[in-house]
Amino acid sequence: MPRRVAALVLTTAAAIACLLPAAPAPLRWLGPEYTNADGIRLARIPAGAFWMGPPNDGDEASPRMPRHRVCISRPFYIGVHEVTQGQYERVMGKNPSWFSKGTGGRERVKGVDASRLPVESVSWHDAMEFCARLSARPADRNAGRVYRLPTEAEWEYACRAGEKEYRRYSFGHSLTGKANHSCDGASLSRSAVVGSYAANAWGLHDMHGNVWEWCEDWYAAGPRRAVGGPARGEMKVMRGGSWQNHARLCRSAARESMTPTYRGPACGFRVVLEVG
Repeated sequence: MPRRVAALVLTTAAAIACLLPAAPAPLRWLGPEYTNADGIRLARIPAGAFWMGPPNDGDEASPRMPRHRVCISRPFYIGVHEVTQGQYERVMGKNPSWFSKGTGGRERVKGVDASRLPVESVSWHDAMEFCARLSARPADRNAGRVYRLPTEAEWEYACRAGEKEYRRYSFGHSLTGKANHSCDGASLSRSAVVGSYAANAWGLHDMHGNVWEWCEDWYAAGPRRAVGGPARGEMKVMRGGSWQNHARLCRSAARESMTPTYRGPACGFRVVLEVG
C-alpha cells in the first residue's frame, strides 16, 4: 500500500474510532472539576482526537517527537496543578523537596509558602506510590476512583487543550512571561507556587515549565499510543520542562526521559483520576 494511502487509512480509522460510543463511564456526577479529600483539584478532559508531536518538517521536526494521530477514546480527570509539597506530605508522611524550609534550597524559598510549591526530587516510583496510596483510601476504593500518572499521549492532549492548529505552547508560539522557565527575564531560579501563571484553555496550570512531570510510559522514540508506551524499557517519560530549562524544552511536544529511580529538584508530577 502506498505510504500516503496508508497514512490516510490510519487517520480515518482513528477519526472513526473517536466517533463511536465509548464504553460506559460514570464520570458526569463528578462535574467539570473535582477536588478530592487532600485538596487536589482535577479537571475533566473530554474525549477526542489530536495530532501528537510537532510538524514533520521545519525546525520543530525531530525523530524523538514524530507527528501522528492519536485518539483519546474516553474522558479523564487530570490535576489542575502539579502535586504540591503539602499534598505529598499529607499522603506520604514526608517531603523530599529541595526547595523547602528544611533542606538545601531553603534560602531560595524565604517568605514563600513552600507547601504550595510543587513537590520535586521525587522518582517515578515515588509518584506511583503516591497514586497507589490515594487509590487505596476507603472512600476512593469503594467509589471505584483510581489515581495514576497520565500516559504521555494524555499529557500532551491535555496540554494542547483542543488547539485547532499546531502551536509550540498552549498559549501560542511564545512563552515569555507565561511560565516558569530559565530564559524568561523574570526567572526565579527555582520552582514557583502552583497556579502563579495563567491556565491553558482547559484550566490546567504549569503545563509548561515549573517542574518536569513524570508520565506512566516507558520511553520510546517512535509514535506513542493513548493507552501507553512500550511494555518495557530503561527510561520513563517526562514532559513539560522546568524552571531550569530553556523555553524550547517546555514546548507541548518536548520529551525527556530519565531512569525511574532518578530524583532531582526539577522532577515532579500531576495525577490522573479514573472513575468507575
